[in-house]
Amino acid sequence: MSKALSKLLDYPEEVISKIINQLEKNNGYPSHDIRLVAQNMQKSRLKITQLGLDPDDTTTEELYQALIIKYENDARRFDEHFGLYGGDYDSKVKKAVELVSRNVSLPDRWVLKSTAAKQLLRQHPPKQVMKTLSYRSVDSFVKRERLSDIYLAVEFIESPAWNRAHFKLASQLGSTAFERRQLELCALTGRWGNWQSTDLYLSSADYGVLGLLPTEETSKMSLLALVVLLVDELGLSPSLAANFSPTVAWWSDTDSLIVALDTGPLAFNLKDIVLNHSLQRSGKRHLMCSQRHFWKELLSRYENQALDEEEHLPNFESPTLNIAPPLDQPAFEYVEDI
Repeated sequence: MSKALSKLLDYPEEVISKIINQLEKNNGYPSHDIRLVAQNMQKSRLKITQLGLDPDDTTTEELYQALIIKYENDARRFDEHFGLYGGDYDSKVKKAVELVSRNVSLPDRWVLKSTAAKQLLRQHPPKQVMKTLSYRSVDSFVKRERLSDIYLAVEFIESPAWNRAHFKLASQLGSTAFERRQLELCALTGRWGNWQSTDLYLSSADYGVLGLLPTEETSKMSLLALVVLLVDELGLSPSLAANFSPTVAWWSDTDSLIVALDTGPLAFNLKDIVLNHSLQRSGKRHLMCSQRHFWKELLSRYENQALDEEEHLPNFESPTLNIAPPLDQPAFEYVEDI
């Protein structure tokens, strides 16, 4: 069974074998690995059949093309459902933020109060951001622009030196300058520029904001793709998007679904499909999200996860995308003692 897991996870069999053998031993040999692989195979065959293919006579390339076509059709119906098929990026990203903010419980964290944030910006003006929007007066800039937009933009537009100086000023503030507030999702629209970046996200721990970068890649994405990216960055299942519209119900149980055919593993995970489609991947395709969910599902079945000191669990994070670290800490450094 370790060989089958190795193929699905594209990970050395000897490493997988050692870990699974120890987990099985620690938990009384419940055969969770065999059960999950069997369930994964059964579900994959059903999905392949639903795509109009023969699960016993389908190549990796044929299945990949079928999944892409399925995604394109469902993304079009999803966008039509919300009246945004053919719409511009600004309309779609605003709607994506609205949908996720309304349907997902966002975490709380310690962040700057708006008064303190404005004070810092006046004290240390973000000149490059102001120049981007043609502002000369910092007072006018802070008055007219949303603080959440500003604090996302400075993460990308301003220099590392500017951000370090801002961090130092914030670290000198007293505890009354901070408050516990719900994370805010933000839609940076095209007016902030079309940035060249391999990042898909921006986040500001200072002001507790997460948003998508307006780049050449994201500007071409469907509403469904933008929703999936936001949901996934929040640490939730990409298939949660299926709750927003019945047009994408087919993807509701595909988070951890992987199949290994003639030329290697292929993911059904909606985020992997979005990235493969939007970034026009060929050859070695993106499947890290599916592998991560599969591995998480497997581990969740073992109550005793103690391993020998020399053993380490694999890290199925994407090596190809430079994604901003998730905002998963209850407080950032300069308010640790509040």
